[in-house]
Amino acid sequence: MLKFRQQWNHRYLTQFADEMKKTIEDNKIRRVVFFIHGYNVPNSIAHLQGNDLIRDFMAECRQNGFEEKVLFVRVFWPCNDAKTLRFKKNGCSINDDMEPMTGQVYNYITNTAYLTSLSIRELMRGMDTSLQVNIISHSFGAAVAAGTVLHPVQKMKDTCSHLNKFFLRAFTEIPPLPQKTTFL
Repeated sequence: MLKFRQQWNHRYLTQFADEMKKTIEDNKIRRVVFFIHGYNVPNSIAHLQGNDLIRDFMAECRQNGFEEKVLFVRVFWPCNDAKTLRFKKNGCSINDDMEPMTGQVYNYITNTAYLTSLSIRELMRGMDTSLQVNIISHSFGAAVAAGTVLHPVQKMKDTCSHLNKFFLRAFTEIPPLPQKTTFL
C-alpha cells in the first residue's frame, strides 16, 4: 500500500506541485489557503463547504483591505465518507453505534489523516518560503492540518494500531515542516 502511495505521489503530487508553482508565479500569488474537510464528509459536501469558505474568506479579506490574489487548495482525503442517515418514525438521527469495527475504522482514518498530512508536507516542501500559507480545517480535518505543521510520529507511536509500526518504518525521512503557516 505504501509503495503504491509513493509511486502515486511521485507521479501526481509532483505534477500538481509543478502546476501549483506555475499558477503562483504566473498570477503573482502571495497567499495559499488549504482547506481540509472533516471526518465522514462526502467529497461533494466538502466541495460545497470549500465554495462557501473561499467566498467568505475572500469577502473578509476585502473588508480588511487585503486585495492580493489567493490560491485556494481543497484537500480531499480518504475520510470514510459513508455518512448515513437512519430514518425513524419520530424524525431523523445520525447514530454512531459502538461496534467492534469502530476502533478499527478510527485507526484506519487516523492513519489516512497522518498520511495525508505527510503528502501535504511534500507538496509544500517546494513552495516559495515567502508565501503566506493558511490552513483551514474542521472536525477531524484538524488532525490532517496538525500533522502538516507538527510532527505526527509521537502520536503514531501512541496509537495502538499494529500498522503504525509499519508506517513509522516507512516514513523515516519526514519532509521538513512548512514555514509561515497559520491555522484558521
